Amino acid sequence: MKKVLVVGSLNMDMVLSVDHHPVPGETIIGDGITYHPGGKGANQAYAVGKLGGDVRIIGCVGWDNNGMILTENLAQAGVDTTAINRMPEAPTGMAIIDVDKKGDNSIIVISGANACLTPDLLRKQKASVEWSDFIMTQLETPIDTVLELARMAKKADKCMILDPSPARADLPDELFPLIDIMKPN
Repeated sequence: MKKVLVVGSLNMDMVLSVDHHPVPGETIIGDGITYHPGGKGANQAYAVGKLGGDVRIIGCVGWDNNGMILTENLAQAGVDTTAINRMPEAPTGMAIIDVDKKGDNSIIVISGANACLTPDLLRKQKASVEWSDFIMTQLETPIDTVLELARMAKKADKCMILDPSPARADLPDELFPLIDIMKPN
């Protein structure tokens, strides 16, 4: 079985049900609130784990209840979570999603501990890169970390897969030749 390494974000999604999206300066009353494990990286790892794949994730969560919930959720899906770093200096990332009656949404992502996933922290996980056959990442972590991951993947001759979301205009030109598969939404 091929080994999949996911490097990326872990967020707690707070989903707000609303009649309509508020306009600037408007206060509205919501219809409900739910919490769901999320983050583009965690979602990738969860999907591979649920499909029975051999998957590991490198990421960062806060030293808080949300970080514990996200880690446990991934472990229950069969994901190796030993490379998730608990960061006492930052809260777990969060996405605040408002969904209107038509199903349209708007999302605000608060990076939190995801911003702590530095190139130095990534380099400490070199063994995980070498362990893998495929490496998947996204753009909810620092761009310099994504670039370093792509360099490490190329040097180790691994298949590098990038989900280029959320969309960014500042992707370095050096990144593109290092990507084997680009999977936009």
